[in-house]
Amino acid sequence: TLSLLTLADLNDTTEKIIMGIWCVETARDDGALVSTVLYLLGMEPVWHNSSSAGFDEEGIPTGKKVEDLPNVIALE
Repeated sequence: TLSLLTLADLNDTTEKIIMGIWCVETARDDGALVSTVLYLLGMEPVWHNSSSAGFDEEGIPTGKKVEDLPNVIALE
């Protein structure tokens, strides 16, 4: 992952890690950069089994946003 690659490059002279977060890139990377920053800060995700979380245990999209999607675009 991006976090592990970042941590692999650390050495004794590393004093800071800078992460640039830009709107467009962050919106297109499915949360990879934000999750990297949170991981480097020592945070870990907590699974939430709410149906509004977005995916079920098999990775199939679920929840309110998916239910509303056919109203926005036609699904095939």
